Amino acid sequence: MRNRTLLETLKLTKDLKMKEIIYALWNKTAVADPTIVLEDGIVSPGVVTWLYDLVHSMSAIVYNLQNRRYTIDTTMITLAPADLVDPRIDVIAVDVNNAVVVLQGIPSPSPVKPTIDSMTQIELTYVLILANATEPDGVADEIVYDENTEWSHLIAGTVVDFDSTVDPFHGSKCASVAIIGNGDYVSFVSATPMNFADFITLSFALKLKAKLSASITLYVYFLNNGGSVSNLLRFDFAHYDNTHWQSLSHAMKDWKLSSLHFNEIRFLMGPAESAGFYLDLVKLQSGTPQTVKIDTVTLTGDVTGAGTVGNPFATTLKTVNGNVGTFGGATKSAKVTVDAKGRVTGVEEVDIEGGGGGSDTFQVHFIFDIAGAITYPCPYALKFTAMIHQQVNAPILSVALNTDMVQYDILTVTADAVGVVTLTGTWL
Repeated sequence: MRNRTLLETLKLTKDLKMKEIIYALWNKTAVADPTIVLEDGIVSPGVVTWLYDLVHSMSAIVYNLQNRRYTIDTTMITLAPADLVDPRIDVIAVDVNNAVVVLQGIPSPSPVKPTIDSMTQIELTYVLILANATEPDGVADEIVYDENTEWSHLIAGTVVDFDSTVDPFHGSKCASVAIIGNGDYVSFVSATPMNFADFITLSFALKLKAKLSASITLYVYFLNNGGSVSNLLRFDFAHYDNTHWQSLSHAMKDWKLSSLHFNEIRFLMGPAESAGFYLDLVKLQSGTPQTVKIDTVTLTGDVTGAGTVGNPFATTLKTVNGNVGTFGGATKSAKVTVDAKGRVTGVEEVDIEGGGGGSDTFQVHFIFDIAGAITYPCPYALKFTAMIHQQVNAPILSVALNTDMVQYDILTVTADAVGVVTLTGTWL
């Protein structure tokens, strides 16, 4: 079956938001241009969070491997039960098969972390599981909301049932947020001050009450005693999925802070009114190391340069012909060489017998490395009287032979194959 064109794809998917179309086309395709190098690594989130028991969640991820870009949606990961006698270390990674993989360690009194294949895998995090344990070791949670016995809450412009028993993600309760409009919010407030440095991630489970327009955005930010201490950070989610819970997370380092201390986490959804959503298992977590995402871009080949994602940076064209200047004149003709990419890779001057007037003859050689066209500006009044060609089949001249041409007129020679075309002319 033939591949669809971009236009056909857009027509077939016109009911989806444009962001998702571009996201799919952009992230599922190998890079064909060899001058563009995608550095191996994580491009955006892919944050791994421990949820409960030996269940983890990975937020949607974009990553590069082997000069190809991949995307994976939010994924639940359940690790194998603990060994009864010895601890082990598992590694959670993504690979060139566009999949999340678990490298299960070997139980041992002194467990060793499995080594990924760096050519085909990117490590996201590792987990220590002690003997006969039901939870990972070394992970600590600050539960913000689970059973409505944790942090207190504030609301504005909407109605929330914090004791809802409608299909909770974890435990027996979830927070049911009614219709919410622009400027409305749901906040959770701690009785004691918190420090950003104590946590690695913020995560929560979200379930929509109805499919939402792509224009609806979910933001989360931090406050301290009612004053904002961070920027609003967007959490991406599947707008069309109102059937499943979505586990969302961000690394704490993703927020830009004006203070290390906070005691409130606020959720906003807008700019238009939406049907509301459910929230569950909101928590801050430490102890789960996260792989740092890449933000550099490196170009090699005919165009070189380096910079960071989202910012302009200078590039340099490869020098393919260091012989620069003006060529041709009364006694010299320019001999031009063009390579397979259509670039002028060589220019040299060829002696002309006579020139500058009279009836002396001269020759101009057009060398074709590929089929195409080469232009020749007339240095003086002239006419071409004869043509010979090697390998080229019936070259085409833009001006017929034996036609008088004045200074600065342009002659274009078009060839259908690699070869040499030689024109003989006389000065007028």
